[in-house]
Amino acid sequence: MSCENDLNVNDDWSDITVVYGILDRTQDTNWVRIHRAWLGQDKVSIGAQSSDSIYYAQTLLVQLEELNASGEIVHLIDLIFDNSSRDLEEGEFTTEEYRLYRTSETLKAETEYRLRIQKNNGNPDITATTRVLEDDLRVVRPTPAQLIALEPLKDYTIQFDTQEGSKIFQTYVTLRYKEHPIGQPGQLSYHEAVARLPVTDVNNTGGDVRVIVGYNTESLLQSFRNEVPYDPGVWRYFQALDFTVLAGDEDLHTFINVNQPATGIVSERPDFSNIEGGYGLFASRALNGRYNKSLNEAGLNNLILSDLTCDLNFVKVTTTDTCWCDQGNLACQ
Repeated sequence: MSCENDLNVNDDWSDITVVYGILDRTQDTNWVRIHRAWLGQDKVSIGAQSSDSIYYAQTLLVQLEELNASGEIVHLIDLIFDNSSRDLEEGEFTTEEYRLYRTSETLKAETEYRLRIQKNNGNPDITATTRVLEDDLRVVRPTPAQLIALEPLKDYTIQFDTQEGSKIFQTYVTLRYKEHPIGQPGQLSYHEAVARLPVTDVNNTGGDVRVIVGYNTESLLQSFRNEVPYDPGVWRYFQALDFTVLAGDEDLHTFINVNQPATGIVSERPDFSNIEGGYGLFASRALNGRYNKSLNEAGLNNLILSDLTCDLNFVKVTTTDTCWCDQGNLACQ
C-alpha cells in the first residue's frame, strides 16, 4: 500500500530538430521546413496547436553548401527566413508563427548540396546531403503531336525514360478547364482537376529505364469527377490535358516506402531519416511532362457525354451551336 505506483513514460527532454526539404531545380524557389520535436504531459493535440512547441523562437542560420567532387565547398547559399509568403492549410498543427527557409538561386544538376543548420545554442550543426537530379527525364508518350483519345473501355499508357539517380515516380494527368455561369460569359474563371496515377519505382537508378504507366478512360474520368464540383448553373469548357511525371531520388523512395500504412500481422515499421543530428528528410526531385494536349473529337465527346461526367456540364462550341449532355445525348442550340 505504501509503494510508489506512478510511472513516468516520458524521457528526459532533449532538443531534436526536425527537417524536411526536397531540392528541385525545375522550381523557381526551393523550401526547407525546420521545426522541433516536443515533449510534454498534455495530449499531442494540445502540443500541436502551440507554436512554441513546434517552432524555434529564434531565426536559425540555414545554408546550402555546394560541393565539388572532392567534397569541398565551392559556393555558399544563405537561405532566407520566411514566415509570411505561404498560405498553410488549417489542420492538426497550428499555422501560427510557422517558419520556413527558402532560396530562389538556381541549383545545378548532378551536383551535391549539403544543408547546414546552425542553432547557436552550443549543440552541433545539423547537416544533410543530397545530389540534385538532372531534369532530363524524357516523356515518350504521349508524343508532341498526339491528340488524346478518351474512348470508352480503352486502355492507354504514359511512357517515359528515367534520368540518372531517380528511383520513384508519380504521374499526374491534369484537366484544365474554364467555366462561367450560364448566360454570363463575362464571369469567366479557370480551374484544374488532377488525376494521380499509381506510384512507380525502378531497380536501376543509372537512368534510361523505360517506365510505362497505364490508365483507362473510366478511371481518368472518375478522378476528374471526384475533383470537379457539381454545379448545374455553369457551362464548362475543356482547355487542355497536362501529363506530368515527378521523379524522386533513392532517399525519397525509401522515406515514402517506410511510411506506408502497416499491413499484415507485424505492424511495427522501420524508421528512416537522413538528417545528421536531427530527424527528417533532405532529398531531390525533378519533373517533366507533356503539356497543353488537346482531345480528339471522340475524346471531347466522351468527356461531355460519359455517364461519369454528363452532369458536370462540359460543353463544346461549334461554328453555329453550343452543345452539352442531355441524359447521355448531345443537345445543341
